[in-house]
Amino acid sequence: MTELWQYVTEKLIHPATDTIFDHPTMPDDAYPSAEDARCSVPNPNGYATGTEDGMLYAGTMVDACLEFTEAPEMTDPVLHQLIRGMIRCALAAYTPGFIPRNILPCDGKSHYLDSSRDQYTMYISGAVRYLCSAFCTGEERRQLTAVLTAVAERTLRNVTPENDYDLLRDDNTPALHGRMWDVAKLGNHEALRLPMIELAGFYASRDDRFLERYHAHREEAYARSMEFPETANGYWHLYALQQMMASVRTLRMLETDEAWRKKYRLLEEETARYMLRAASGLEAAFEKLKQEDRIRTCSTSQDPDAFFTIQDIANAVIVTAQAGKTVPKDLAKLFRRACDALDLTVCRGPLPVHFWAAEAYLKSNLSMKEE
Repeated sequence: MTELWQYVTEKLIHPATDTIFDHPTMPDDAYPSAEDARCSVPNPNGYATGTEDGMLYAGTMVDACLEFTEAPEMTDPVLHQLIRGMIRCALAAYTPGFIPRNILPCDGKSHYLDSSRDQYTMYISGAVRYLCSAFCTGEERRQLTAVLTAVAERTLRNVTPENDYDLLRDDNTPALHGRMWDVAKLGNHEALRLPMIELAGFYASRDDRFLERYHAHREEAYARSMEFPETANGYWHLYALQQMMASVRTLRMLETDEAWRKKYRLLEEETARYMLRAASGLEAAFEKLKQEDRIRTCSTSQDPDAFFTIQDIANAVIVTAQAGKTVPKDLAKLFRRACDALDLTVCRGPLPVHFWAAEAYLKSNLSMKEE
């Protein structure tokens, strides 16, 4: 676990931005320039530049740091660093409420124009959990409250029939993965993301407009969320369920109606149940990748299927533990084998983020069962 922590904190978090990159930090001139980002070179999302999933990883790590209570002297400084990076990222936006995927080391504010609902989901869930913790300082609270309010305002402004329910890019043009409503066109794992943002906005601002929108959307979103695929391989990869769980847990955390809290608790259990069903094929997939020597150095850009298959193992642990279920022994054993298969001396990707998060949840899960 120490080696995973060191890899994430020493190699993936860039000191110029306080954000997590998709590969070990490099000299600043090796990253895209401000002009590259402005001109969408090589693409509007910054895919294959190492900047594409900064807020997704930040939310994951913030949540895991709050879960891991054994060494606060180790996690506390990194928690504040990650929150600082998340705030910097939000403040760099050109249009109010936009959450960039990451910011560039060249100036600590330039960013690609497109983001995604996945980035927003993990950002909001991590920010809310941090706001509800004892670690949040007064200044952090002020800034995060402003960010959550601005994002909720953005949904009021942009997520409309005229925009095809799109959050829009930072230049107010259609996003590649920005749809937030019309649940028939969303996966069941995506349906509660808009209600989560709305309730988070109300929690931050006490603005009744956000609460009214949340109440208008939650029933339909919840019903769609309960429509899990019939087959065990209903998702391309299982990060979909990690993000779904993030939405549901945030809603249960903020909801004040006990009946709805129970409904969200049930959905957490159903999500974990489907996750374990989907994870049943991971051991065979792991063996195949190990035989082909595709694990040690896999990254999102070089071998995405290998990367996400191995990440699936960590996400299966995370989601099961988050639901309060005992992580099955065979899954815990497979996770240990996957950890051993990672070679951190040659690793070029961000797999250690989810693996450290899974370690944190596994320890929390074991501690909970021992009490």
